[in-house]
Order: sequence, then C-alpha cells, then structure tokens
Amino acid sequence: MDFMSFVNNVLVWSNDRGILEHGTSRKQLYKALSEVGELADGIAKGSLDEMADALGDIAVCLVNANALLEAPPLLQPVRVQTSDTDRHFSDLLYLLSTALCPGQEVLRQGEDKTAVYIGRLFSFALQELHNISECNGLNFFECCETAWHEIKDRKGYLTADGVFVKEG
Repeated sequence: MDFMSFVNNVLVWSNDRGILEHGTSRKQLYKALSEVGELADGIAKGSLDEMADALGDIAVCLVNANALLEAPPLLQPVRVQTSDTDRHFSDLLYLLSTALCPGQEVLRQGEDKTAVYIGRLFSFALQELHNISECNGLNFFECCETAWHEIKDRKGYLTADGVFVKEG
C-alpha cells in the first residue's frame, strides 16, 4: 500500500466513525503522543513489533489530526540516510509538542497560516517516524499498512469529547 492510499483509507474509516465530524485535531494529537509512549517503550525494549505497531498508530493519528485541522495535504515521507534513533525520537517529540502549543508568533499570523504551519509540523513528524523506522530496519509504509489492517474493521464509539474508544 502506498502512502496516499493509506491516508485515503484512514480518512474514509475516520469519517465513517464520526471522528472527522466530532473529533478535534488536539485530541488526535494527544492520542498520537500516547502512542509515542508506546514507541519509546518498544525502542527501550528493542522490540521491533512494538515499534512497528506504534509507528503505524502514530501515523493514523497524524493523518486524522491534519484532516481535522483542515491543513494542506501531508507530505509523503522519503527515504533518507539516517542512523540515530535517539535524535529522530527527540525531533519527533519536539515537532509534536510544538504542534500542540505553537509559539505566539505563529498564532498571531491568523488561523489559516497557523493550520498550514501545524500541518507542516505533522508532515515533518511523519518524516521522523520514517527515519526511526529506517534506523531500526523497519519499513515505515509496511508499518502504516499493518496499522490500517488492524483498524479497518474496528468498531467502537466516539465520546462526547470526540475521542474514539475501540470495542473490547
């Protein structure tokens, strides 16, 4: 599955479950940060399965967050020479925390420019996920495809706050 198919599949799935109608970009970003904790756990344990699962789940959250923000389309991550998981993980945390609390200079530019800025942060965060996967011998797009196959038939409900809670 290529990246754009993944994005389109996630958006259809999220729309069908009301996430795009009732959710918020901020709630999806918090969910992504929760998954970043799982990624950190996988890195600490050296568990490729846990890392792969978390990488794909974070990507799902970023796709939703970007759509809810109505930001420009995400940029497809590309292969780069990389070797430092810790640096890329640190950059990922920086990008996500900046998206959560952008500086006042960004907020003063107006809503449209803020959405573009934060949307680009999401694209850069996806690039860091790709870099982390490469550092650990994983294929980022396979991680995304696996995440898609895990959620595509998932049932659940949306809370009043716009958070999807899976059944079971």
